[in-house]
Amino acid sequence: SNRYSAIGNDIDVIIPSKGRREYLLQVLEDLKRQTHLPRKVIVVEQNQDPKSVTDLPELNAAELPFKILHHFIHQTGACNARNIALKEVSADWIFFADDDNKMEKDLLENSLKEIKRLGADMLTFNYRQKNEKLTFDKVKQWG
Repeated sequence: SNRYSAIGNDIDVIIPSKGRREYLLQVLEDLKRQTHLPRKVIVVEQNQDPKSVTDLPELNAAELPFKILHHFIHQTGACNARNIALKEVSADWIFFADDDNKMEKDLLENSLKEIKRLGADMLTFNYRQKNEKLTFDKVKQWG
């Protein structure tokens, strides 16, 4: 594309989570260290047991450099959780994260640079496991 994206740089992050407390807390640590901080992180924690309570009570009191919104629901499904979170988005861009992503500290900053460079409306990433080799290193444009 030869378009230049004139959209701003605010990012909200959506994270559905189901029973992976330690991983999610690590994702929040990675987001805390970003060179371009998200404005808001929306966590939708899921547990289908109607008697269950959150595994993440500290989220509402956590001192983070971004606003955190935490929803606890008794219905599972990542798509449903993302749809709930989408209602809370107000930023220019949305980063759909998983609750076990490992992020380099400049992931969000570099994502915005690539979006602007390509004139793209969205990007997708691959997350390699430790010691996994990159087998496809070209930009792919989806139809």
